[in-house]
Amino acid sequence: MNVFSNSDFPGMNNSLTMSPNFTSNTTSEYEDPVVLFISAITSATALNYALTGLCVILFILFVLPLIGITLFSIINYGIVLAIHLVFRLKYRLKHGKSGIDADKARQVILNWWYWVSKIWFGFEVIGIENIPVDDPGIMVCPHAKTPAHIPPLRAILSPYRCRNYHLVIDKNHGNNPIFRDFSQTFNMAGWTREECVKILQEGSDLVTLPGGSQELLHSDSNYEIDWSNRKGYARVAKEAKVFIVPMFCLNLQEAFWTPFFLKPFVSGRFSSKKFPIFFAWGGLPVKLVLVIIQIKMKIEFIAERAKRAKL
Repeated sequence: MNVFSNSDFPGMNNSLTMSPNFTSNTTSEYEDPVVLFISAITSATALNYALTGLCVILFILFVLPLIGITLFSIINYGIVLAIHLVFRLKYRLKHGKSGIDADKARQVILNWWYWVSKIWFGFEVIGIENIPVDDPGIMVCPHAKTPAHIPPLRAILSPYRCRNYHLVIDKNHGNNPIFRDFSQTFNMAGWTREECVKILQEGSDLVTLPGGSQELLHSDSNYEIDWSNRKGYARVAKEAKVFIVPMFCLNLQEAFWTPFFLKPFVSGRFSSKKFPIFFAWGGLPVKLVLVIIQIKMKIEFIAERAKRAKL
């Protein structure tokens, strides 16, 4: 109905009269984008997406590496110690005294290490032909956060070299009552320089990781070698008159690392020199490739550079 009739206002235009379908609209067509943005991010759907994304990030950064290192430690080390214990129990039941059939135990454990590394990391060795077959030698490898490349290396080289292997480790590890018997089975100990020379002269190979705990604490994804000026392996090689085989494992620092929030306790201001603490994080299935450097090419390269420097 019309509010005002034309009869009340004789000259009034009909277009000014209100239509029966007219409705009042007091909402403005312009809305503040800031208000819209705040409304969007505070909605229930946006909060759910944000919470889901945060959970995924935390899972990838913290939970997944923790699961990886736990599973790898159990499969690669826990089961190996269990196999070693089974062989010791078997020997005691059969002979009535403490001991172990070292050759059979080593063969089973080396096969286990090989397949775990092959399946878990796709482990492979490049340049195995660069190792002289006829003579013993010292194999020098980086330590990194964990020497996960040493067990499969030994499993691969054992049938190729047909020699005994002795691994130089920290004396504290070799004297540990939990791992002492296992270390003796695999010829791992904190050998002195004289003992290392004798081992090489008897025809066995020697594997050493000069960086040790120093490299374990301070090495990172830049692959900087931190050996604290250790040259004992070179003196042993010179005295025993054997060759040195340098090796390098690709992606080892990507497979195991120290999380950023724990670095101050490992190599920062809160680290302890008397009781060092280290954390190996990760253990994820990353491709590991051990490269054995050709000794002859390395020597010729150094000689060529020295010759050019003189010119």
